[in-house]
Amino acid sequence: MKYTTALLAMVALLLQGCGNAPRKVTSIEGSNIKVTATAKPDGAEEVKAIIEKYRAVIDSIKAPVIGTAAADLTVCPPESPLMNFAADALHKMAQLHCKQKIDIAITNKGGLRSNITKGNITYGDIYNVFPFENTLALLTLNGKQLTT
Repeated sequence: MKYTTALLAMVALLLQGCGNAPRKVTSIEGSNIKVTATAKPDGAEEVKAIIEKYRAVIDSIKAPVIGTAAADLTVCPPESPLMNFAADALHKMAQLHCKQKIDIAITNKGGLRSNITKGNITYGDIYNVFPFENTLALLTLNGKQLTT
C-alpha cells in the first residue's frame, strides 16, 4: 500500500475544515412537503440540474487513486484495521504540525463512517470515511488523566 500517500491524503482531508474564518448561519428557511409516490417538490428539477452541473467536477476530484489496500479496512469498534490506520494518520499529522513528540492518537468510534475495501483507494474513499469537517485536537495529559 502506498501508506504515506494515503496517510497524507487522509490528513489533508481532515484539515480542510481547519480554516480560521469564523462561520455563522445567516438564515434558515424551510417548508413542509407532503411525500407521496408522485410528489415532486417545487424546484426539484432545478436542484437536480444544479447537482448534475457539479457532478463531473466532484467525481473528478474523488476519482484519483492514492493507494491500495491489501485487505479490507473495516470499522469494528473498539479496534479495527481502519480505526488503527486513522489513529496513525492523526498521530503523524500531530507530530508534523507540532514538531514535537506525540505519544498517542485516539479517534472516536463513531467518527469513521465507511469501510475501505480491498483494492484501489481513492480520494473519494477517504472522504467517505471522514465526511465531516474534522479537526485535530491536542491535549496534554498525565497517565492518570488518560486512564480515568
